[in-house]
Amino acid sequence: MINWIELFIGFALGITASVIASVVLLRAERISKKNESRRKWERYKGTYAGYGYDQGSDSIINPSPQSEAKIYYKIDNKLEISLSHDSREWSGLIIMDFENYGSIIWHYKPIQEHEHNFGFKRCILKEDNEKFCIYLIGEPLVDNCAKEILIKTKDT
Repeated sequence: MINWIELFIGFALGITASVIASVVLLRAERISKKNESRRKWERYKGTYAGYGYDQGSDSIINPSPQSEAKIYYKIDNKLEISLSHDSREWSGLIIMDFENYGSIIWHYKPIQEHEHNFGFKRCILKEDNEKFCIYLIGEPLVDNCAKEILIKTKDT
């Protein structure tokens, strides 16, 4: 004869154990992905020198820096950037859409009371044995400074 009580208890314990195992596994996977994301993007944090292009050239950069940028790791695929040049400073959020490509939402610190200067940029990340490079590409219709390269040597 079938003992329905034991069958029900076994079924309930099996379901409970499966749910607990699934929750533990999902939690471990989420933590693992978060740590992987942190390792991937946190290495770009630091202070960068910003170089513009020679006038009339789309590929030759000026030998002396024109700006300084600081990159901070925020969370997941998000980095913060603050860049100062001349007497101006802008800051923004970098959201990495793919492995080496992302978007920046930025705004200048206002100089005048009712000044609102903001926009979008694209960025390309590149790493080699010696340095990290972040290529900033402004929106041509909105951004006056179309392209800039941020470079940080790996030992800093």
